[in-house]
Amino acid sequence: MLKIISGVGVVFIIAALSFGMKVYAFMESGDRFTAQDGVSLEHMVEDNFTTLELHDRDMRYITERLDRIEMKLDLILQEK
Repeated sequence: MLKIISGVGVVFIIAALSFGMKVYAFMESGDRFTAQDGVSLEHMVEDNFTTLELHDRDMRYITERLDRIEMKLDLILQEK
């Protein structure tokens, strides 16, 4: 029983050390996310994403176009 507990302990210590080294390497790797990055991210989101009204308009256009295509297909199938 003592061997099992000591083996689990060794594995736990090795895992903790490995995780700690990875965290340390990540923290030393360079740039951090700062408040200024958050502000620039908000502007990027505003510039690149559409509004809900624009999405709804596009969706209506697509559904109308699909309805017209379906009508044309129905006419073609009726002719045959």
